[in-house]
Amino acid sequence: MKSILKYFKNFVIVDYFDAILKILFSKKQSRRYYSQFGEDAVLRELIGKKHQKGTYLDIGCYHPRKHSNTYFLYKMGWSGMLVDVEKAKLIACKIIRPRDETLLCAVSNDKGFAPIFAPKKYSVLTSLIKINDEFKQIGTIDQKTISEIIENNLSDNCPTVLSIDIELKDYDAIKSINFKRHSPKFILIECSDDDFNIDQVLQTKIHLLLIENKYNLVSWTLNTGIYKINNSNLSY
Repeated sequence: MKSILKYFKNFVIVDYFDAILKILFSKKQSRRYYSQFGEDAVLRELIGKKHQKGTYLDIGCYHPRKHSNTYFLYKMGWSGMLVDVEKAKLIACKIIRPRDETLLCAVSNDKGFAPIFAPKKYSVLTSLIKINDEFKQIGTIDQKTISEIIENNLSDNCPTVLSIDIELKDYDAIKSINFKRHSPKFILIECSDDDFNIDQVLQTKIHLLLIENKYNLVSWTLNTGIYKINNSNLSY
């Protein structure tokens, strides 16, 4: 008890006053994020508070809010295009995010129709690959390249942010970009397996392709690499 009293005697009343003010009026540090691993929280810091409204292309959007890398941008007044292979997912997105456009297709460097596999409809794991025996074919879908979508569906206006999460087909999607014509300022792409190993990420075909096309890996959140183009101007 004496040691406690001796501790508090070392402080003057102004110290108590400052401490109480700090507790009562400091801004809350907790921040809400919608992405699966906080990718949008990182992107928010990279973009900064003094931003102009931009656009996004969200490939494998899944849900208007849950696991979404772009919903926080929508809430800040941005708009863009949401792409998925299941119609129900796009209907949900259009209900919650009416300002966004939606597109029903697969995204790949291949052409023609491809089978869709999933353990159930409206699954977070829906893929163009039969990942295991629990996956059943639930339909077929036309395939488009990213540059084709930008040219035909976005009036050839390159989005500020490109987000890709399409279950083991991410490389096929990213290599479908004509980087000489279309270079988003930020690219968020799933580029890691369940080992969550940054050394493994740095050796992936996705990472090497983006480095070759003048992108820097500026952050990494477990499965997702966050890349920024070298000449990106963040003062918007």
